[in-house]
Amino acid sequence: MSHPEEKSSLNTVVETFQEALSTSDLHPVQQDLFQSIIQTYDSEIQALKARYNTMNAEHLLARMEDHQRVSSVLEKIGPEINALTDIIYKLGKSVGSGLIARR
Repeated sequence: MSHPEEKSSLNTVVETFQEALSTSDLHPVQQDLFQSIIQTYDSEIQALKARYNTMNAEHLLARMEDHQRVSSVLEKIGPEINALTDIIYKLGKSVGSGLIARR
């Protein structure tokens, strides 16, 4: 996601170059060449931003899918985990009281 200051900074740079070109005493062919370079630069930056936004959205979607899978697994095995925890707790208590009785 782009920050507003990045966007305005890029726009300012492009506008500054375009203004400089319009007031320069370059030959029209040179002006056209520089204008073409500026437009290519600007469109490449826009394409990179779009690719970044797409990759970021895909990443967030994958994270959501992972979270849903983990939640689903935890929902299914939750009761079994609770039962095992109870068994371990009870075993620990019985083993602990057996040790206390031996002393």
